[in-house]
Amino acid sequence: MNFNPESVIGIPHIFDVYRRGNVALLNAPGNGIADDKGIYYFVPKMICYYLSEEPILKNAPTYLPFYEEDRKYALENFDRLTSAMK
Repeated sequence: MNFNPESVIGIPHIFDVYRRGNVALLNAPGNGIADDKGIYYFVPKMICYYLSEEPILKNAPTYLPFYEEDRKYALENFDRLTSAMK
């Protein structure tokens, strides 16, 4: 794996110092896309599409306000959905 000098993402030579034992990495390399909260919404759909199976575990309720139905639900239930943050 090489650092792309044209990219604004990443740290040059991070794997060199990691291999020498000079740093510890908190996240596995390359896990950024699957760890993005915006992707959680689509995981059940990806399982169905790529594996032709139904997910074994249910996702926590996730709403993506990009979609009108989700936006409407989130706005109508805002106090209930955010009460754990208070």
